[in-house]
Amino acid sequence: MNFLAHLLLSGDDEDIIFGNFIGDAVKGKQYTRFPERVAQGILLHRHIDHFADSHPYALECRRILAEDLGHYAPVALDLVFDHLLARDWEEWNDMELEAFCEDKHQILSDRIGEMPPETAYLFRAMVRGEWLKNYARREGVYRSLRGLGSR
Repeated sequence: MNFLAHLLLSGDDEDIIFGNFIGDAVKGKQYTRFPERVAQGILLHRHIDHFADSHPYALECRRILAEDLGHYAPVALDLVFDHLLARDWEEWNDMELEAFCEDKHQILSDRIGEMPPETAYLFRAMVRGEWLKNYARREGVYRSLRGLGSR
């Protein structure tokens, strides 16, 4: 769910960006069916998730959030992480957040036909709702959480 962080950590290689973005939808060894650089992006996605999911601070945050949110705690934490990243964007990237988002949207839009259907659906909603740049504002995070709650 932490789309902004995944996109930032993908660098500039469009295949890596695409693979990292579809990473949640590619299970097990299915990544071997993709071209090498896309597969590397999928594996990068898994590496990022593993690092974030096993970090002691994230584990403690998830435990605290789970008291109120139950099994939704990891998703909520991902949104909080993206909010903090977007809020302090200038510390992490020289490109303005809006320009970064537009660039990544274009790269992914060009390949929407290659996305697994559930990822394409999610991507369209992400672009329509301007999720990435809206993560910078508390209201954007609240809207994302409400959307998750309704699903």
